[in-house]
Amino acid sequence: MSQQQFENFTASSLYCEKCKAAMPVRERLLLILPDKEIYDYLCTGCASSVGQREITAGEKMMAEKMDADVMDAAIVGSAQKMEHYEICGYGTARAYAEELGLTDVEKLLKTTLDEEYEADDLLTKLAVRRLNKEATPKKSKSVRQQNRSGKRKSHVKKVSSRSKAAGSTGSTRPSGKKTIAR
Repeated sequence: MSQQQFENFTASSLYCEKCKAAMPVRERLLLILPDKEIYDYLCTGCASSVGQREITAGEKMMAEKMDADVMDAAIVGSAQKMEHYEICGYGTARAYAEELGLTDVEKLLKTTLDEEYEADDLLTKLAVRRLNKEATPKKSKSVRQQNRSGKRKSHVKKVSSRSKAAGSTGSTRPSGKKTIAR
C-alpha cells in the first residue's frame, strides 16, 4: 500500500515497543500550528508515544460535507488565512531589516510583502463578488446579512505626511495606505 492510502487513517491500535505488542491507542492533540494540527498516539497500556499524525487545515476542511459553492468559499477563506499569515511574517521581517539598516533586504521584503497584499486583495475581490454570494443560502437572509451593506469595510486609513513624520506605527500597504494598530 502507498503512503497516500493512509492520509486519512485514524489508528485504533499500534505496535508498542515497550509492551512488545499491538496495543489500543488514544489520540491526544499535541500541537496546533497555523496550517496544521499534530496529534500523538499514546499506548493505553503504558502511556508511551507510539506515533503521530498531522492534519492540515485544508484536509480538515475538505473532510466536512458541504455544497460546492460553500466549499469554494471555504477554500478561498483558507487561502486568505495563509496570505494573512505570510503578510505578518514578511511585515515583521521587513521591520527588522529596516531597524538593522539592511536596505537591500528591506527592499526585497517590501516587494514580497506588496505581492502578498496583492494576492490578498484578489482573494477578497473573488470572495466578495462571487463566491460568498453563491455560497449564501438563497431562501432567506439572516439579520446579519440584512444589516450589511455588502461592501468590505476597510480598516486602512490614509496617513498624512505629518503623522509619518511623527513616527506612527503600523505597516504600509502597497496602495500607500497605512494599517493602524488597534
